[in-house]
Amino acid sequence: MKLLITGLFLATFLISCKEKAADSTEQKAERTARAAADSFSQYEIMGLTIDLPASPTSQPLELPAQVKQVMESMEVYQLSLSAGKVMLSHMVYKIPEVNLDGAAAGGIAQVRDNPKATDFTSSTEEVIVDGLAGRQVHMSLKQDGHPLNQHSLIFARGNELWQIQVIALGEGDQEDLEKLRDRIFDSVELPK
Repeated sequence: MKLLITGLFLATFLISCKEKAADSTEQKAERTARAAADSFSQYEIMGLTIDLPASPTSQPLELPAQVKQVMESMEVYQLSLSAGKVMLSHMVYKIPEVNLDGAAAGGIAQVRDNPKATDFTSSTEEVIVDGLAGRQVHMSLKQDGHPLNQHSLIFARGNELWQIQVIALGEGDQEDLEKLRDRIFDSVELPK
């Protein structure tokens, strides 16, 4: 049931880190310094603080009745970029604790099994997000023949689940995408 619940959420956002567990402070500082030349501002949104290149906008989302039965609330924000987007979401479930592995596996399965997706690859790694366990998921595929790269940072606290996605459409520069991803994912902080 937990896999279904969290998988439904991840599949909703196919198209519309903080730090890796093994990263050293020096590696994080180096990544942050590389991205510092870009113009970012700090935003307080969805109960967290995050650096973004512009202010995201709230997105209305009509949830299916079966999802509403298991979810107390959901917030979704989007920031459009020249060659992609940043999606941010926060869900509060009616279950006591969200299963991170189920969320990651369910989302991957939904994308992989989409008949319009080809050349699909994915990877998942355990990360720490401001002291909380998380997962970083990378999916690469072609959707209707067009390249798509999606980097997702998923983390939870009890029955709350956050997901931050950096989605690149087309053949963009992977180094720039990774700099953007690192800058955003590394900036995430939750109130103590």
